[in-house]
Amino acid sequence: NPSNELLTVMTWAAAVTERLIVSSSVFVLPLADPVRLAKQLANLDVLSNGRVAFGVGPGGENSKEFEAFGVPVSERRSRTDEFIEIMKGLWTEPSFSYDGRYLKCKEITFEPKPVQKPHLPIWIGGRLGGVEIGPDGKRRFKSKTAATRRAARYGDGWMPYLMSPEMYKESVELVKTSVKEFGREDHPMEYLHNI
Repeated sequence: NPSNELLTVMTWAAAVTERLIVSSSVFVLPLADPVRLAKQLANLDVLSNGRVAFGVGPGGENSKEFEAFGVPVSERRSRTDEFIEIMKGLWTEPSFSYDGRYLKCKEITFEPKPVQKPHLPIWIGGRLGGVEIGPDGKRRFKSKTAATRRAARYGDGWMPYLMSPEMYKESVELVKTSVKEFGREDHPMEYLHNI
């Protein structure tokens, strides 16, 4: 699937505008180095004076892409969640340590921090699951609530795609239900749509 490299396009768009919020839609996080990406996005947030949103998801529709990066598709969800935790920690904590499955680090100091506080908004992308045709042409099951639960747990916004208005309404209700479960009722949440 031919597409441009997101950070390059975001940087260009931020440089030639003054008010536009620039966002990825969506960045396939399991294929990234979360420390390097956190630095790049923080720098862009500083250079754009706080006009960056991070649209992110686990990807997985293109198994060849995962194969090229040497990342098992089966790790896409766990890598996404861990990498979001790492990036948030780097953006918000004065000294960051992490003991995860994919990254272990101790007392990383990270500057500059993003202009936006506590960090630039994270818009979680995804769609409702069910039975679908996978990249290999075979039927597979995709979790119905994994993406909406990720948005509720880690996100500042929900940015689904490939949804009818009815599916979008259902997805928003699932996010709102999970927000309560994670004790984030008071956390502001934006609801967007990626066509």
